[in-house]
Amino acid sequence: MSIMIKQLTLVVQLQNYHIFLLLEFHILSTQQQRTCINEKKEAIEALAANPSDENFEIQSQKYNTTIRNLKRWFNQGYVRKQGCGRKRVNPQAVSELEQWILSETKKGGKKITRDFIKSKALEIFNSDTFKASKMWMDKFLSEYDIKFKVQTILQEHGCLSKLQEVKFKQEQNSRREKESESLETKRLVKKESQEQIKTDLNLKQGFEEKVYVEDFFLDQDAVNLFSDSFEIQSGQNQVELQQFSEQYIPKLTFLGDSYEEIYHIYFSYYYSYKYDIILSMIFFLKSFYKLMKYSLLIIFVLISITLTQQTPEQHLKKELLKRVANYVGVELPHDLHLFCLPCKLMMKQVQKFSKNTLLTIIKKEYLALCPHFYNMPHCLGKSRQYHDEFAVHFIEQRFCITYRNYLKPSNACQLLGACKLEHHPQTLKEYINEVMHDKLTKQQQQSWKEQAEALLINNEDYKVVQYTDLHIDTEYTEGADAFCDAPLCCRKEYGTPKDPSKGAQYWGTLASCDLPFRTVQNLLEFTKEQIKPDFIIWTGDSIAHDVWQQLESNQTVPTRIITEEIQKTMPTTQMYAMYGNHEAYPAEQYDMKGESSQWLRDETAEMWKQYLSQEAYYQLRRNGYYSQVDEKRNLKVIALNSQAYDYDNFFLMEGVTDPRGMLKWLVEELYDSESKNQFAIIIAHIPPGDISCNTQWADRFSVVIERFEHVVSGLFYGNNSLILGHTHSDQISHIRSRIDGRYIKTLYIAPSVTTFTRYNPSFRVFQFNGKTNQIIDYSQYRLDLAKANKEGQNAILNWDIAYNFLEYYGLQSSSIEDVSTLGYKMRHDEEILKKYIYSYATGSEARYNQYLKDLKKLFLKKGTRNYYICGVETATYDDWFSCIGFIESLQDSAQIRYKIYELFYGKWLKD
Repeated sequence: MSIMIKQLTLVVQLQNYHIFLLLEFHILSTQQQRTCINEKKEAIEALAANPSDENFEIQSQKYNTTIRNLKRWFNQGYVRKQGCGRKRVNPQAVSELEQWILSETKKGGKKITRDFIKSKALEIFNSDTFKASKMWMDKFLSEYDIKFKVQTILQEHGCLSKLQEVKFKQEQNSRREKESESLETKRLVKKESQEQIKTDLNLKQGFEEKVYVEDFFLDQDAVNLFSDSFEIQSGQNQVELQQFSEQYIPKLTFLGDSYEEIYHIYFSYYYSYKYDIILSMIFFLKSFYKLMKYSLLIIFVLISITLTQQTPEQHLKKELLKRVANYVGVELPHDLHLFCLPCKLMMKQVQKFSKNTLLTIIKKEYLALCPHFYNMPHCLGKSRQYHDEFAVHFIEQRFCITYRNYLKPSNACQLLGACKLEHHPQTLKEYINEVMHDKLTKQQQQSWKEQAEALLINNEDYKVVQYTDLHIDTEYTEGADAFCDAPLCCRKEYGTPKDPSKGAQYWGTLASCDLPFRTVQNLLEFTKEQIKPDFIIWTGDSIAHDVWQQLESNQTVPTRIITEEIQKTMPTTQMYAMYGNHEAYPAEQYDMKGESSQWLRDETAEMWKQYLSQEAYYQLRRNGYYSQVDEKRNLKVIALNSQAYDYDNFFLMEGVTDPRGMLKWLVEELYDSESKNQFAIIIAHIPPGDISCNTQWADRFSVVIERFEHVVSGLFYGNNSLILGHTHSDQISHIRSRIDGRYIKTLYIAPSVTTFTRYNPSFRVFQFNGKTNQIIDYSQYRLDLAKANKEGQNAILNWDIAYNFLEYYGLQSSSIEDVSTLGYKMRHDEEILKKYIYSYATGSEARYNQYLKDLKKLFLKKGTRNYYICGVETATYDDWFSCIGFIESLQDSAQIRYKIYELFYGKWLKD
């Protein structure tokens, strides 16, 4: 800890802001682009015509290079160097291997596996030192573009599947676009960049009170690291810094050899900026980097960030740092923001250390611990290919995105209080005032409703089918072990059980198993013949739960299979679809801000293109969410991407505040509907009250729904227009007013089609009033698996109506006034409570009995009842947490995970 503070404070000695200006100028001037042969030739010809010092200066600025380089070009000429760099190992053998791969692909009409390539490489190279390692293999395949060449051959011979064909054409088009970029365009971009740097430098030289130090230590992708200003506010700060240094220098002797380096660098900064500043900084960072390897430093930084994040008051942050400084035996300067630059320099070094060292440790520990919970195939993946990609993506993304984000210099130093906040937290009260300021009065809402009703063209009632969480398993095997020790069973790889009754059944199994595709095919046929829906809502999650062996290349294959089956079975039926958390790769990890998840947006937009308007199609591709209007019913369907508020999506740690502007866009869409007297329904995957939902997002979503309750409810305050999935259970919950606590909307949360884990396959049919666009009722359908499996392969499946909502719970209507009484009924009527729990378990006796058993064991008597009742009466997890009671909630281990997430995701910031 003391090492970190001592090293951090050293950089503070850079008191003279002229030094920073010189440092910036030196670095910016040395950040050169490589000069092409033609530019060298032009420069040499210009210098040959006029070799004066003044012309050397002119050419130096023109080509953004040093005079020393120009003199070297002038003396040596501009002939391209030969033989530079490291020679390839046996290039003839590499070429021979490439030709062999392509010829074998043509012969066999399929890809050559890595194992075959490796064995052939060992044969061709024939060297004791050559091992054909994975690193070499990756480099070879990438450098020689083997994958694309093989895909080209397979495409020419018609050996690609439909999905592979689509991906190949996308890659082909992408390459053509890149090739079409002219060299002249690139040169202009380069020159503009150079001119911008010079312009920025000239502007900076005009400042006397502030010096802005741009990002000069980070990679190109780390932009605007040093966006904060480094302020020299008064002479008092100068004096304090000097006094600080007098305390600090004598304490460096314990560093031994490092002390001499640092001491020399300190005086090179302090007394004369004419020293080679760049060289001094490099020496400093080298010695500093050695000290960063102490784990105590990492622990201190994480603890400090955690504490200060929960301490918004600036004086408390200062107090925290002062205590650390007192422990070291020095005093902090008056203005803590003087620490901004050195803090960022320090955090960058910590990032570099943690990126490699900690990732290695985490991978090692993961592989050591995982077999204690699951069998080895799950931990390593079914093959080396699966394991390598899983380890890199799953571990690195889930942990290192989090870790590196919290050690990101700009974020960490703001949290520590060393740098000024770029954005300020926005309280829920402030958001309520912002959104609710123009809410319509009750009289205005009633008038709006009457005008909207008058616009309805079709007054007939209509039916809407909802599917969610289908999770088909293409490797489902009848007879396989259904109760294995892996997270997902019913697969051939886990063998057959000694007891045949514990084997996978033909139509599905109530165990840790997903559903065979044939059951989904039967479901679609049943829907077509018996339900005849007016349109379909599909709220995501189609791929099996085998997350440890998934690859990006096959992540959307189940979604495509189901989409094509729906198109074939019900070709004229409209569908509104949105993907869930499992469609992302790895599962949950969806990049809302960047472009690393663009592949998912592109693929789903293409496969659902026939259902989307042109605008909806481009919205889905661009943002990952969309809206579309059903003109016939004067109804707008808004499909939200729940990965924007999924706590398990670690990408959100880069910024939890309204990722990709979805919440702001939702407000705009509802304003648009309000202005057009148009109703709206909202579909999404993860419900706002789910444990994985960011409560700050859910709170603000509730405010938006309250503002537009007359629009979103259909016609008036009473019906549901939020249709969600994800939980696999059969649930409802209620959004309540953030102002007066009244019930605003009912959220209908449908159970899953998959049996994972031990749920009966289910789907839901809503009946809408065509004159009001209000939900009249809904019917819950289930498949009796025991009966279906008993009849076997030739069974005619009968998806039975398990219950009708209003009749089942004894409600008069679907209005908010009636449905919101369900919580009250459950509190005072044991039979109603048991009915709800039974439907929550989708009629699965095993699930139902286990729920009752677990709740009696885990919760107090009051908590047993509140667990479900509070779920009905609230729509955010924090509200549920408050409703159930603190003591009862502590007995659920999920609360700990949720509170940790709340801590690390930080506060909602104002744009």
